[in-house]
Amino acid sequence: MMEKIGFEFLEDIIWIKPEGASSNRNGGFYKHRKPVAYKPNIVTEYIFVFKKPAPFLIDKVVKNKSLVEDGYERTNVWKINPETNREHPAPFPEELPKKIILYYSYEGDLVYDPFIGSGTTALAALKLGRNFIGSDINIEYINMAEKRILSYKEQLKLTI
Repeated sequence: MMEKIGFEFLEDIIWIKPEGASSNRNGGFYKHRKPVAYKPNIVTEYIFVFKKPAPFLIDKVVKNKSLVEDGYERTNVWKINPETNREHPAPFPEELPKKIILYYSYEGDLVYDPFIGSGTTALAALKLGRNFIGSDINIEYINMAEKRILSYKEQLKLTI
């Protein structure tokens, strides 16, 4: 679907969470061991990275000061502990979108998150000097994200 609307697929990242971070799906199987009842605990999530083809010249790449520092991920399998957040059912740590934004965009670029949730990607984008657009089917999550973003911007004004 993303390719149909003009995006180009770049990469898939597999996020591995610690075993205790997933909901227990195999409790019933543990007791009864019936075939077809097996449900593994899911400790991975897939992240798909897309980009819009850019009409700019190579000058933007050469002149831009954005750099990825040492300690970057060397494979597409990332082991990062999840974040706990009682307000959203599927929170993820800011480290996850931060790395993706650093690896796949330049300062001043636009980051789009089609599942904005609680706004973690938007906050990471702001902190890294990127612009962002986010959307979500759930208005409660959009309100949650807006609240977090406004709170961050208010904190920023107090420190300047």
